Amino acid sequence: MKIKQIFPYSLILILVILLMRDCRKEKSSYDPKSQKTETIYSQKPWIPSKPFEIIQNPKTLIWFYGIKDTSNLKPYKEVKLEKDSVILYTDEFTKLGINKNYLLLFPEADKLISFDLCNSELELNLLDINGKVFQKNYQIDLDSYKYRYTNNIFSVERINKVMSRRLHIEPILSYQFRPFNNFHDLTLSLKFKTKTFNYEIGLNSSYYPSISKKIHKDLLLGISYNF
Repeated sequence: MKIKQIFPYSLILILVILLMRDCRKEKSSYDPKSQKTETIYSQKPWIPSKPFEIIQNPKTLIWFYGIKDTSNLKPYKEVKLEKDSVILYTDEFTKLGINKNYLLLFPEADKLISFDLCNSELELNLLDINGKVFQKNYQIDLDSYKYRYTNNIFSVERINKVMSRRLHIEPILSYQFRPFNNFHDLTLSLKFKTKTFNYEIGLNSSYYPSISKKIHKDLLLGISYNF
């Protein structure tokens, strides 16, 4: 085989090796099972981040008017102010202490009870200062936007990405065999994946003995659509 014929294959092989190495480097090391907590005590006060310019309204807002069963809860019999805390007594030995900073810092901010995040859906369950539980649902796109939730304001900002980061590049080595006609295809290519279209470029070697005894080589260009 001549050098001119070997060169394109060698170039593609080098690109594949480099891409596979980069993919391994970019692979996340996140493992929730082995995550350890590092506690840091800071003398600096926490300053809320400013909302982004774009304020996103929730897709749906649900208020829950159902009353929780409180038959097994003990009523508070006495409320006292001791030093810097509000103390709620249910009986002589049971009490709940709430520091005044809990009440004075960000008094109008709703309390987050829980949140669920799944793909493009974010669900926030909150408790307002009047003791009412409600739910906010947002449609999000973590690939193109970053989000911030501060003092009941949900804001969004577009991520400025480099074009190469928007694309997911995948090296592919494939072999196809069509037994009824005894056709063989060997392909070495790169696939550039986006949300809607996939683009593919590479080299193809085909061997169709029923048509020709020669191995044919050609440039491969492909495009596919994601439904």
